[in-house]
Parts: sequence; C-alpha cells; structure tokens
Amino acid sequence: MLHQQTSVENPPRPLISFIIPCYNEPREMLTDCIESILSLPLRSEEREVIVVDDGSTTPIATFLAPYSEALQLLRQDNLGLAAARNAALECARGTYVQFVDSDDRLIPSQYSHVIREIKNRRPDILLFGWTRSEHFRECSVCRPMTDGVSHLLKNNIQGSACHYVFRFDLLGSLRFPVGLFHEDEAFTPLLFVPKHFCPPTSRLISIAAAHPQSPRAVRVPISKRASTICWPSSRACAMRRAI
Repeated sequence: MLHQQTSVENPPRPLISFIIPCYNEPREMLTDCIESILSLPLRSEEREVIVVDDGSTTPIATFLAPYSEALQLLRQDNLGLAAARNAALECARGTYVQFVDSDDRLIPSQYSHVIREIKNRRPDILLFGWTRSEHFRECSVCRPMTDGVSHLLKNNIQGSACHYVFRFDLLGSLRFPVGLFHEDEAFTPLLFVPKHFCPPTSRLISIAAAHPQSPRAVRVPISKRASTICWPSSRACAMRRAI
C-alpha cells in the first residue's frame, strides 16, 4: 500500500528574536525582563524569546517553567556574555534581532514605535534610547533614513548592543569576540558600517537596570554595522533600574 506523504510547512519566521543572556540574576529581575517583552504588541508568532543561562550556579529552568510555551531556554557552561549571545544567534529565526540585558525592561508603549518602524520602513538597523527613570517624557521625532558610514562620521554611538534592533541577515559570519572585555565595542561598528539605518527619534525604548544584584550592572557602549539605519528618535524604549 502506498502512503501519501504530507509536506510539513516551516513555521512562519518571527519578526523579532529577543535574546536575553543571564548569569545568576535574581528571579524577579529576569521575569520582569521577560514580562516586558511578552507585553509588547506582537502576536506570539511574531516574536521569539531566547534566554541563555550562562552557567548560573542555580539553574533557572525551574522558575522559568511558567514561560515554557513562550520562550526557548538554552544552558551552557559559564563562557561569558559574548558566547551566550553567539549561542542564541545560532538558534535565532527572527527577521530582526534585539539583544536585551536581563536586568533591563522594554517599555511596551515606546517599543511599539520600533515595531511600527521596522514593519513600515524595514530599516537594516533601528537605534533607540534608554532611561533609568520610571518617569519619562514621551515624544516621537522620526528622522530620515541614512547610511551607517555617514551616521558614524557625524555622531557618537552608544556601544551597547541592546540599544538597537537589527536585521538578522546583516550578520553573515559576524559574532561577538569571545574572551574580549567590552565585546560590544568590537561588534557594533562592524555591524553598522556597510548598512542603512533609521536614526533614532527622541523616543526612549527601554528602562536600563543597573540592579545592585546584577552581575552586569556596569555597561559599556558599542557600535554596529548596518545598511539602512533607522533611528526611532531619542525616545527611550528601554528602562534600566537605578542602583
């Protein structure tokens, strides 16, 4: 008897892969970060959340069990931030990639602007701001698209890899250098240079968390390589906890 074979379609590609490396972060801080991502105006099939446990002394799988349907958890030996991000990039399927530090939170009302921009203008890179305050001024001043070289010549760039979202296909073989302190500073300029991007608006996208218990409380700026860089504005889209 012949059995008819049915083709299994590949699942749709998510719009954004959110990559969260963590190492010994407090449970509440990490779950706040995850909740901020799940609260974004994205359908479940539009987002991919990858958490990388970089060899925490107490594995985080148990307290992340309630999120098992919403995220992918990777665990590795304690190899450092660069290796953790690289491991997640090997699994990421999103059209865009957003790195998120585990002690930061994205601001849904602000990040919605980022989502709208990448859907409408499809930049290679979109930059945004961050704040340490729970009280911030909402604003949105969109700027025209530009290219990475022009932007780098005229502006100082925040080095942190968490201050922009970028198109996955830009990466090629580019990865974070393992074993190098301030690895973001080596990664970002290479990501930026050949691309176009949308300059940031005055919108703040994240709340940056320099949490006293966070092993990554000290951050260093970085640059990137992009074809079309789009800045949502100086709007804060992320939030960092104050010490």
